[in-house]
Amino acid sequence: MIDLLFLTVGAATLLLGAARLLQALRHGRPRGVGIAGVAFGGALLTLAPLVQQLESQLYPSLGRLVSNLFTLTAAYGLLVTASDLAAEQPSHTRRCARFLSWLAAETVLVVCFFATPDLPQGLGLFGHLYRTEPTMLAYIATFTVYFTVAVADATRVTVAALPPARGPLRKGMVTLLVACGLFAVYVIGKTALIVNSLVTTDTAEPFCRHLLDGPACLATVTAPILAVFTGVLALVLSTAGLNLAARRAIRDLTPLHQAIVERVPTVRRDLRATTTRDRLVRAVVEIDDGLLALGISPGPPEHIAQAVRRAQPGTTGHPTGPAGASQPGDVWSEVEQLRPIARAYTRLHREARV
Repeated sequence: MIDLLFLTVGAATLLLGAARLLQALRHGRPRGVGIAGVAFGGALLTLAPLVQQLESQLYPSLGRLVSNLFTLTAAYGLLVTASDLAAEQPSHTRRCARFLSWLAAETVLVVCFFATPDLPQGLGLFGHLYRTEPTMLAYIATFTVYFTVAVADATRVTVAALPPARGPLRKGMVTLLVACGLFAVYVIGKTALIVNSLVTTDTAEPFCRHLLDGPACLATVTAPILAVFTGVLALVLSTAGLNLAARRAIRDLTPLHQAIVERVPTVRRDLRATTTRDRLVRAVVEIDDGLLALGISPGPPEHIAQAVRRAQPGTTGHPTGPAGASQPGDVWSEVEQLRPIARAYTRLHREARV
C-alpha cells in the first residue's frame, strides 16, 4: 500500500514538476514550481520502501539520503514558489542567502551521512544512531532546521502578500498556506521522534504499513503526502486560474488597446511576450503609455474613453520616461483600473456604429 502510494504520487508529481520546469526554462519564467514538483516527486519515489531496498544494495541507507536531499530541495522550491506567487522581488543578497543556505544544508547532509559508520541495510531508519553517532545527530538536526526555516519563510512571504491578492491568485496562496501548515505538522512530528530517541530508550523509528498506522505515521507520512497534494492544487489554482484570468483581461482590454496603438503607434514596445501573462503585461504597458502620450489625465472611465475616441490617429507624442521604462508593478491592480475604461470605450464604439 505504502509502496504503491509513494510511487504513484511521486511519479505524477515529478512528471508535473518536470513539465513546468521545462516550460519555465524554455520561456524564461520563474522556476520555483518546477523545482518543487521535481524534488517532491523525487523524494516520494526514493523514499518508497521498495526503492529503498534497491538503493541500499549500492550503499547502506542510500535511499534515505537521496530522499532527504530531494526533500530539502523541495523546501527550497516551495520558498521560491511562494516568493514568485507573492511577487516578492527579493534583493540579490536575500536570493543568494536562500540559495547558499540550501547548498550548505545539502553539503552537511552528504558529509555527515558518509561519515557515519554502521548504517542500516534496507530501510534508512536512523533512530538508534542519534544518541551514539554525533554525525547522524548533526545530519538530522540540519535537515530539520533547514526544512523548518524554509517552510516558515515561505509562510511569512505568503501571509504578507495575501491581503491584496484577488481571484485565482488569492485561492492559490491560501491553498499554499494549507500546504505549509501540513508541512509544519510533519516538522513537529519529526522533531518529536528525534527528541524521543534522545531522551528515552525507545530509539526505533516507526515503519508505516499504511497511512493511518498511528500518530507518528500520520505526522511523518500522511501529512507530507497531503501537503504535496495541496501544493499541486495550489499550483493548479494559481497558474491555471491566472492564465484564464489573463485571457479574459486581454479580451476586455483589446478594443481599447487597439484604439490607442492606432492613435499612438510609438507606444508599441519590443517586450518579449511568450506567455499569456506577458501579452497582458505588454497590453497594460502600451495602454498606460498611450494615455500619457495623448495627454489624457485620470478621471471617470467615460471621460477617458471619450478622450481616446476624440484623439486623432497618428499622434507622435511619447510617454514620459525612456522607451520601455513603463512596467506595471502589480498587473492585476492595473487591469482593474483599466477594465472600466475599456468597457466604456467598447460601449461608445458600439453606439457610434449604430
